[in-house]
Amino acid sequence: MTTMDIPSVDVCGKRVLEYVVQSLSKINRGAPAVAVRGIGINSYKVMQVVRILKKHFDASISSINFEEVKINGVTLPLIEFIIEHRPSFNSSDLENAIKNIMKAGYQDFYLYHLLIDYILSKYGRIEITSNDNPLFEVEKDLWGIKIRIKDENKIDFLTAIYHRSGLLPPKNWKEMVEEIYRQDDVVIGVDTNILYHAGLTEHLFPMLSIMDRWNYVYTPNWMLIVIPNAVMHEIEQSANLSKNGFLTHAGRIGYRALAEIIEIDQAIDTPGVSIVITGKYNPVLDNRIEIKQLRKEIRGLKNEKMDREDELKISSGDTIIRDQFKEFLHQIDFHKGVYFLTADKANRALAEAEGLNAIYYASPHIKNGRIFPEYVIGLDKYKIKIDAPVGKIIFESAVEFGKIEIQWERNEVEIKCDNIGKSLENWVNKKLQIKGISKLIEEYDGEIPLEKILPVKNLPGLRS
Repeated sequence: MTTMDIPSVDVCGKRVLEYVVQSLSKINRGAPAVAVRGIGINSYKVMQVVRILKKHFDASISSINFEEVKINGVTLPLIEFIIEHRPSFNSSDLENAIKNIMKAGYQDFYLYHLLIDYILSKYGRIEITSNDNPLFEVEKDLWGIKIRIKDENKIDFLTAIYHRSGLLPPKNWKEMVEEIYRQDDVVIGVDTNILYHAGLTEHLFPMLSIMDRWNYVYTPNWMLIVIPNAVMHEIEQSANLSKNGFLTHAGRIGYRALAEIIEIDQAIDTPGVSIVITGKYNPVLDNRIEIKQLRKEIRGLKNEKMDREDELKISSGDTIIRDQFKEFLHQIDFHKGVYFLTADKANRALAEAEGLNAIYYASPHIKNGRIFPEYVIGLDKYKIKIDAPVGKIIFESAVEFGKIEIQWERNEVEIKCDNIGKSLENWVNKKLQIKGISKLIEEYDGEIPLEKILPVKNLPGLRS
């Protein structure tokens, strides 16, 4: 058996838990072994993943391989652990595990991901619908997934789902990374749209952890993310939008952006990253929001036909955002790698005119209605492929539509995000309400017992 015959999990700049769950998914699908590997700075995270698999999930190490590979002409170390699963046959407490699942109001990401991924592996496909309207299909693709879009009218919403899941990269991700890793130390001011996109945790951080510029030296070695207070004001305004006690689409995206901020702030899995919120509260911000909303009402835009982009255009004023970032830079007198990151072309142009080193974050688009992971990097005889767990796609679908259904064969479960804003913890940890979870449990017969999956969040060094 060679590494070409088994699935791989490429560890980069995301949470350790995600790579543990991806490895367990491959085992559940019947893989004889899994290659867990990483480059450069990610070597330590690889060892964390392997340690957890070995200590808590009956995995054993069959071999360890060290290679030197090249990215953009730079030689980097690659470490690869070949993991095999040999389940123990100790007495289990399956009945108690099922009781704990059934009484939980919100289910953890790692649990519903493994249950749904097992359904996908067993039947080969699942269909995602919203109010019984088919949105897309997820199909099993060997050890990964592929997606077939069924409702072209929802293309903007679906693109947002796949982008926040980490499946669709920004169109210019290589150029962004090559610009930022020129510096040892980096300060990045972010526009609101970057947080709406989950562009830092799902795209920028992972790619920076792979695309090292120097031999055996990780750059940048620290990164400060600066969020102007005006950005926080825009997110707050979005998060407060509700109708009949339920968050609107913009309200859910606001909560998703707050979860992105908390994720960065708690980044124990992402060494060298810090976050600061800067700028004083400006009462003009509220006036701007009120005037803009009034204009929308006068124009008749505040109705059910408002498209996704119109709903999210709640602006505190790009000028204020840039001014607060510039004021912060004047206070710290930092002269190394300073960038302003935005997905708004006009804001990028204005920032450059004001002397900021602006980077445009080019949002992705979908071609031909079918999606495969697009992050593929050639490394000598290896290819690094950054995919998205199906559980992430399910979570982001629930965020985008509020409620979805997953259908397979003649079965269906209903899934909701925390659309009343009950707890930010539900958003940070990607928890979902699942009506009919007993159907998923009845189908489950994976290699990893349910009673071993449930305590995942309590493992040392992990955040659920």
